[in-house]
Amino acid sequence: MRVSFSLIEAQLHAALPSTIMPGFNRQFPGPVIEVTQDHPFNIEWIDRLPKENTNPSAAVVAHEKTEPAQQVFPEAPSIMVTYPNNLPAAATAYFTPLRHPNHDRNCTQVVGIWIIRDALDKAILAALNKYELPLLMQDCYLEADDTGRLTGKLLSENDGSHRHTLVNGKIWPFAEVQARPYRFRLLNASASTHYQLLLHDAGNTPRNSAIGQLGTIHGRLNRAIYFSAHQTLPLAAGEAADILIDFSSFRGQQIRLVNVSGPNTLPENNLIQPVMEFRVNSRDSGKSFATLNLPI
Repeated sequence: MRVSFSLIEAQLHAALPSTIMPGFNRQFPGPVIEVTQDHPFNIEWIDRLPKENTNPSAAVVAHEKTEPAQQVFPEAPSIMVTYPNNLPAAATAYFTPLRHPNHDRNCTQVVGIWIIRDALDKAILAALNKYELPLLMQDCYLEADDTGRLTGKLLSENDGSHRHTLVNGKIWPFAEVQARPYRFRLLNASASTHYQLLLHDAGNTPRNSAIGQLGTIHGRLNRAIYFSAHQTLPLAAGEAADILIDFSSFRGQQIRLVNVSGPNTLPENNLIQPVMEFRVNSRDSGKSFATLNLPI
């Protein structure tokens, strides 16, 4: 597989000007990479940043704890890396070994989701009819002009007054879902932000009883754990969670995933920070936690 690292023009929100930032294969975040546990996988990382920004480094390991064998081509801006994928079956982050000091802060650190699957993970995916979505969350700091209007330009330093949450490269996005259980691979790729996640219905009532957790960044749990309505899902910086959300009781509703931890960009009379919204189809799918037969 080849993955190029270059500057792209991204639309972080429909109301914002476009943002120039680095991306993988002309997208931000990078493409989801799925591999089979203990099956080696090769990536050739190609640096296509402007020449004055190029700074490939063989000392940086692209995928944490995989102990890759690297071949470095010093006269060409590329690095070939072999990943043994000998970690537990889970989702984690990947980064490029082609690094530049101006592109390693906040959401300028380009990242993607790397999913390692074993036989049981593939069986879970099949039981869900492949209703699985990766959600990569990341804090983002945007510049504002003298009038307070956001310019779309990224700030290189943390500024809490202009912090926003990106989900799959968008600010406050929505997803249209069926009224059935979904599997979500949540990954907090933020530099420092910790989340306490809650599902809220249209009446701002916590509905986390619709969440079940299958695993963490360290792998699968021995059994699924189901939440109470008010029990938050914690997700520290660098952590991942393998969860189920059952939308079967929310037919025709709009359900928000919100963060109830830390500073936010909303007016002071709002106590929660929206992360994203789920717009649930009104049709009865006949699928729910009660009818779901998972091999775990």
